[in-house]
Amino acid sequence: MKKNLQIILKINVILLLLCVIVIQAGGWGEKSDTPFTPYIGDENDLYMFELNNDDWKNEWTGEESEGGINVTTSELQDAIYHWLENISVRGHIMSTEDLQEIIAVWLSPTSSPTPTSTPTPEPTIEPITLSGTGQEATSKFPLEKGLSIFKLIHDGNSNFIIWLLDDEGNNIDLLVNKIGEFDGYKAVGIQKTGEYLLNINADGNWTINIEQPRQSCAPPGPLLVEGIGQQISEMFYLDEGLTRFEMRHDGDSNFIIWLLDNEGNKIDLPVNEIGEFDGSKAVGIHEQGIYLLDIDADGNWTINITQPKPSYAPPVPMTLEGTGQQASEMFYLDEGLTRFEMTHDGDHYFGIWLLDNEGNNIDLLVNEIGEFDGSKAVGISIEGIYLLNINADGNWEISIE
Repeated sequence: MKKNLQIILKINVILLLLCVIVIQAGGWGEKSDTPFTPYIGDENDLYMFELNNDDWKNEWTGEESEGGINVTTSELQDAIYHWLENISVRGHIMSTEDLQEIIAVWLSPTSSPTPTSTPTPEPTIEPITLSGTGQEATSKFPLEKGLSIFKLIHDGNSNFIIWLLDDEGNNIDLLVNKIGEFDGYKAVGIQKTGEYLLNINADGNWTINIEQPRQSCAPPGPLLVEGIGQQISEMFYLDEGLTRFEMRHDGDSNFIIWLLDNEGNKIDLPVNEIGEFDGSKAVGIHEQGIYLLDIDADGNWTINITQPKPSYAPPVPMTLEGTGQQASEMFYLDEGLTRFEMTHDGDHYFGIWLLDNEGNNIDLLVNEIGEFDGSKAVGISIEGIYLLNINADGNWEISIE
């Protein structure tokens, strides 16, 4: 709409100028001996004025004017008004030729540059610091809806347990449940802006710092994250599609990782195991944006994050073998019937999902406990690249044909 109005205005101005020129040339019925032919510019021309004491032009083309050396539509309208009403511009009465020059600059392709937007600074929320000794219910503090990050420090020898409560006393999230000294983090998605408080069970001195980051950008993957114990990762950017998490842990207790978006919402649980771990999981990201990991561990851990975009994968038949939780290599399936033969020698859960190359779940092939020896036939409706997410505690083998 705006573009059409600008075109109409340009046409009207040009017609108006031509009418004036014709009248000055001797009217509609007579031909002047020296007719005046206006030159209103070629699209490749750039019009800039030489001052020559004609500082009236700075009214619309000076550095401090609305459009700088260019002429905006509103400046052109102002110039036409001054010309029609014979209003002085810095002591100068505009002629038809003067108006021509203003029109020519306005028509120039550089005369209406797209305004450069000033980057909006990321909003900042003042951090909150709480400190004390032993068991305590803190005073209330405000939290906005979205991501909150808690840094937790304790120098005692016994329980260190903290619950986040809302102003009605409802438990919102368990921030930490450890014994002894602690220095770690917890990320929480706050669902409602309001007043909150902490219930702290401790035997030593403790300090809690609360930040509410509102990042609008973050580095893209691939990304390698390393740490010890309960921590959060740095924020990172993920495209839509398949994302692969390779994870290792050398501790003896919980190893739990949640993938969160930049609002603190839980997106996927890449791992939930106890003790040492060396495995992987494929996750489908449905919305590009900023993400982070919330890690609960008692040992050293590493996480490698990649977003593979393969254009080729080997076709079946093939046999896959492994131990424990893994995301398989990729393979190519034609449309039609595909048969999966599966065995497992573990004592606990054995589940396998078939995924497409965007990370979307296509079919649950098996969902059992303990040892397993069976098969499933699946109809593939779209040929392409696929992979398997395997959750197991023992050795497994999968034949695909």
